[in-house]
Amino acid sequence: MPGMRNLATAVVLLSLPAGVQAREPVLLKPLSPWNLQYQPESCKLVRSFGDPARPTVMVLERISPESPLSLLVYGGGLRSQIGDEGVTAAFLPFASNPFRDGAVAQTATTKDPAIYWLNVLIRPAAMRYDEMKKRADYYVRDLAWEAGERAMADRTAAAITGLQIDERGRRTVLMTGSLGKAYPLMRQCAADQMAAWGIDPAVQEKLVRAAKPLAPLSQLFRSSDYPKGALKTGDESVIRARLLIDATGKVTKCTSLTAFSAPGFADVVCARLRLAKFSPAELADGTRIPDFTTTNIKFVMGQ
Repeated sequence: MPGMRNLATAVVLLSLPAGVQAREPVLLKPLSPWNLQYQPESCKLVRSFGDPARPTVMVLERISPESPLSLLVYGGGLRSQIGDEGVTAAFLPFASNPFRDGAVAQTATTKDPAIYWLNVLIRPAAMRYDEMKKRADYYVRDLAWEAGERAMADRTAAAITGLQIDERGRRTVLMTGSLGKAYPLMRQCAADQMAAWGIDPAVQEKLVRAAKPLAPLSQLFRSSDYPKGALKTGDESVIRARLLIDATGKVTKCTSLTAFSAPGFADVVCARLRLAKFSPAELADGTRIPDFTTTNIKFVMGQ
């Protein structure tokens, strides 16, 4: 699979300060084994930790074989409240490579904290996602680079011992143990699901150039696209979407893949993204084939 198939766009950007680190971490032991869930739109790796009466649940989600992960953690072991900023997390022992700006929400039933991170990379050293793209042309396949990235991710996953979460004045560690066996299964799970989208995995392995937008996807959006109901309530959101693109470069399907969101955002995103035009994906002989890509759209109130 071609690497780096996630296109990040935003309506409004907001920079948040780094989280405040607690002095003594709270250690949460596992309550269950890892559970790999084959779902219609993604593959999820789920495990619960801490207090059986109010467990803390960790969900790693992959929406395509080579896409970054998303991470959702929710439950009684967290202390964040809606409006908190700067919540960070990092896989241990790689604490120098944190993922920042966790979006804080609540679970619908218990009202426990829920924190969501996009574009989570399994990497041993700090490197921003856009810097990684410079190592290879974003749309032209580089087999050696892809193989190196997969091998690095698998080695890093095997070395992971825990997930460190830094909230305001509190540090929590989920004692995950190694992801060496579970992580590669997520990649295979996502590859198996491509056939259900109408994408042939065997053909995808042969493409040399991925579908490329003819114009930045951000140009499809205007400030007037912000849902009116969300404007009244002050709601913000990040919508992750997957686009299926046919052999002519037309978007044939847009699917919202967001873990939680105020109503209205996903409909707006897909209505706009269906208007996007792409140069089609190609095989080495120039044959044009169907392809897919993912993108993140941020809706943030202006300051």
